Amino acid sequence: MATKMEVDQSPPSGKSVPGSVMASAGTTASVTVALHPLVIMNVSEHWTRIKAQEGKPLQVLGALIGNQKGRNIEVFNSFELLFDEIDGNKIIDREYYNTKEEQFKQVFKDLDFLGWYTTGGLPDESDIKLHKQICEINESPIFLKMNPLARNAD
Repeated sequence: MATKMEVDQSPPSGKSVPGSVMASAGTTASVTVALHPLVIMNVSEHWTRIKAQEGKPLQVLGALIGNQKGRNIEVFNSFELLFDEIDGNKIIDREYYNTKEEQFKQVFKDLDFLGWYTTGGLPDESDIKLHKQICEINESPIFLKMNPLARNAD
């Protein structure tokens, strides 16, 4: 089922980091999200495969699928998204997304597109630009960003 995950430390409650796009630690959650381990494995495999193919770590993007019942979201699976880079901006390949959506709806009839994932450090302005593109598909998507280069503090 869902797992407990460590997250990057946030600034003290009520404080924000200049230039940060993240809510402060004092923000109250309005939804509950359960993230299944398969999604973490998919993101990890996607990033690792691209790194092996390209010979260096690169950002990857993908779609999150699952169920939403009221304010409870359960993310069961994911699939990769293709994108083009134009003038330093990533543009999601909507034709590819539409094809993948048709395919996953044939196999997973009860699952819906819930949002997207990417890899890298803390969320930044480029993530906001991508999120706005995803909002054209789902008006309130969830966003998962995993940092495969982070080290445990243990």
